[in-house]
Amino acid sequence: MEIPEHIFRAYDIRGLFNVDLFPEYFTLIGKAVATYENNDFIIGCDVRYSSTLLKYSLIAGILSTGHNVYDIGIVPIGAAFYSILFFKKMSLAYITASHLPPEWNGVKLCHRNGLYFTPSEIKKLYELIKRKELSVCKWNEVGKIHKRDIIYEYIDFLCSLASKISSLRVILDLGNGATSIVAPKVFRRLGLHVFSIFEDIDPTFSGRGPEPTPEKLKILGEIVKKLRADVGIAYDGDGDRVMFTDENGTPLLAEQAAIVFFEGGFKGNIVASVDCSAILDEYIESRGYKVIRIPVGHTYMVRKVIELNAPLGVEHSGHFAIGKYSKLDDGILASIKFCEALSNIGEPISKIVPKPYPSIRFKVKVDDYNKFKVIEILKEKYEKEYGHIETIDGIRIIGDNYWVLIRPSNTEPIIRISIEAKSKELLKSLPNKFISEVKEVYAKIRRG
Repeated sequence: MEIPEHIFRAYDIRGLFNVDLFPEYFTLIGKAVATYENNDFIIGCDVRYSSTLLKYSLIAGILSTGHNVYDIGIVPIGAAFYSILFFKKMSLAYITASHLPPEWNGVKLCHRNGLYFTPSEIKKLYELIKRKELSVCKWNEVGKIHKRDIIYEYIDFLCSLASKISSLRVILDLGNGATSIVAPKVFRRLGLHVFSIFEDIDPTFSGRGPEPTPEKLKILGEIVKKLRADVGIAYDGDGDRVMFTDENGTPLLAEQAAIVFFEGGFKGNIVASVDCSAILDEYIESRGYKVIRIPVGHTYMVRKVIELNAPLGVEHSGHFAIGKYSKLDDGILASIKFCEALSNIGEPISKIVPKPYPSIRFKVKVDDYNKFKVIEILKEKYEKEYGHIETIDGIRIIGDNYWVLIRPSNTEPIIRISIEAKSKELLKSLPNKFISEVKEVYAKIRRG
């Protein structure tokens, strides 16, 4: 059986269900990951229609190598990470496509030490399958399935981490996803005044979709303002990402949320992805600290937070790494700590965070096979044109009063272009050049 290489991405294995991602593939992936890890596995999944099916296909592959599986069922991804702490010395596979539409699915893989697989390790899984170097066990050594309900233990764990949270008024936008199982219970137990929307689990994510982008948080913002809440909180499909609004219902950039964290007790050098706004650098540096830039990707953020013993890591997409709990890729945990920080400050969010600079983000459709070639060609072009560019993740051009980031998505067949400028006039003058040059290079590659 031939398995397509392009589903083995930088952060996970992902594709369109029954288009380029089939149950049979997941059995092979289960064999490969158990061969590579040589370990028992915790297995959980999100709420998508295809997740349970793919979970059992993955389990079949793992069991066939002689390793055992602990099935924790449908849970938010934070509960899966908690289970690593609980079971100890076990690896993790979590079936999800995170923020992507419901027809997508995939699997995120994590070592027994709580760190995600790196891009090179995910590539090794593909190579094991391609070379057919997969472990097999004897007929009487097949692994066993153990089922374990960890939700209530996970809720207890989250509540034990909270301290000094005043009686805030909070609106939760659960997006019909996996956080519906946990988040309302946690915030109510902590004594906050909670109102939730899109709380019913729905594999189609019919409420506002699985991705909590600012333009999709209109209903949340309206309710925050109407009910005079202190903060709005929105999660993605599996709960690893979280976005916030201020008390006026205005969506916050993740970088603005990071400033609330900083002012509320998370002081120190902050780790931030390469696509984060310059407002974060300017604010943190004005307080005597630095922002350390890393490539986009949770694994890069967590490893740098651990290396530097930093209090906080942030990605523009809404991933946060919380100090000593940085290995827990958990939007619910991050939102609890955000409320704790806000309580410590004692002021409305809008009084704390600076206004963002004008910015714009584009997606240029390309195929998965050629998107990295486009970036390599553009690197040569822009090095000649600008003299110096940053290349820790794609291409980052820093000009007078603006920056441009051009990088291939590791989860979708697109190239992302992000531009931020200190004036609307300057911002208007920049996009056409970079969009047209990406499209031009891609067209030349396609023509051969």
